[in-house]
Amino acid sequence: MFHYRRLILAACLALAGIPLGTAAARAQSFAGICAGTSQESSSQCLALKAADEDLKKAVATVPTPGYTMGPEVSVAALCNGITPAGAPGAKAPPECAAWRDAVETRAKAAAAVEALSRADVAGIKPVSNTIPVIKVASGEQIAMVGKPLRIEGMVGNDTSVPRLRINGRPTTLFEPRAGSEPVARNSYAFRIDVPTQQPGTQVYMLEACDAAGACVGKDMVVRVVASDGPNTKGRNHALVIGNNDYKALPALKTAVADAEAVAEVLKTRYAFDDGAVKVLLNADRNTILGELTQLRTKLTPDDRLLIYYAGHGQIDEAANEGFWQPVDALPNADYTWISNADLRRNLRGMSAKHVLVVADSCFSGSLTRSAPQQTPNSDRFFAQVDGHFSRKVITSGGNEPVADSGSGAHSIFAYYLLKALNDNNAPYITSFELFNALARAVANNSSQKPEYGTIGNAGDEGSGDFTFILKKEKG
Repeated sequence: MFHYRRLILAACLALAGIPLGTAAARAQSFAGICAGTSQESSSQCLALKAADEDLKKAVATVPTPGYTMGPEVSVAALCNGITPAGAPGAKAPPECAAWRDAVETRAKAAAAVEALSRADVAGIKPVSNTIPVIKVASGEQIAMVGKPLRIEGMVGNDTSVPRLRINGRPTTLFEPRAGSEPVARNSYAFRIDVPTQQPGTQVYMLEACDAAGACVGKDMVVRVVASDGPNTKGRNHALVIGNNDYKALPALKTAVADAEAVAEVLKTRYAFDDGAVKVLLNADRNTILGELTQLRTKLTPDDRLLIYYAGHGQIDEAANEGFWQPVDALPNADYTWISNADLRRNLRGMSAKHVLVVADSCFSGSLTRSAPQQTPNSDRFFAQVDGHFSRKVITSGGNEPVADSGSGAHSIFAYYLLKALNDNNAPYITSFELFNALARAVANNSSQKPEYGTIGNAGDEGSGDFTFILKKEKG
């Protein structure tokens, strides 16, 4: 049981950028790779020292009742959804957002120090930092069942020939290929053939030592998946909202037709069952919030959820807070509206791995934060983005009014959204690819500019994304 918990925690911490084991933790800190070296007073090392302090402060702010594995390990486990018993299912508190930022900052600072060391090696300059160096692909590696996967890396030391152990076993080192960039004056290559007969997560704990006994550790996580596509377990759910008939605000023309058309294309072309697509037309505040609450209790960690909203929107510029306005919304009375904070709270409480919000309303851009761009450049891409929790949003514009019409029976945004969904023939596309398919057309044919991003403080893990899976034809 202890070994299982350690593997789960190692996977979480590796994904978070904090390896398991004291040697590896020292190597990523200022004390491990800067203190006592010629680089100690460099700007890169000073930045790493500051990042260490900021991370300690962030760790101290995260409550970890029931966790007994030490502060950094406990926080990393909780913030990556692991319970004190070592099982998935923990809900990360809001303080985890600051912790994740601090981890990312420290990782970037450590990378800058490593780059400085490599520059010294390439320039044949004296390097007084003598601890070994391990270079291997960072982050989680994806393998597919039955397809061989070889992980290659480099290990080196400036003063002696290093020794490498993987999961405690001595590993053979090889002369590096011609043209390989050295990681130290004594550089060697290593190779790992990863078993791929069964799906699951495998953790490889690498430890390199020099002749004097100085060691450095690194954890590598390999996830073996059943196919190169997204996980097909669970269900695809959609909540589609279209509001035309407002009681105290001007009526809209196309929101209901837009919502009905979006629901129809999801059910006919994509892997959404009829019973999993809920359509709310001319819905009041209690109805919308009530449906979100039901979804929180219904969805499982294998599910995906698409929320589409067409209707009035508003923004409180002083508070930088955006709102959806249901049909019972009153002018100048935000307590009758649905705030971005209401939406974030509900999304944060949902178990679904992937949630995508598509908002066709005025001022909807206040919901977004920047998100990394994606390039589907390998057959493992869709399995990769499917592996991490995501909370993404596509909006019809930024923080400005948007058109309620512009293309026949639909808004200009809904027209090109529907066109992109209907024209697509790929087995699966991410929300980012969908956004790219419609954004330029909307911007070229209107005064609004659609936006894509992450919904902040709602559980997004960065590299994950919602995937539209094309329905398989029968027969």
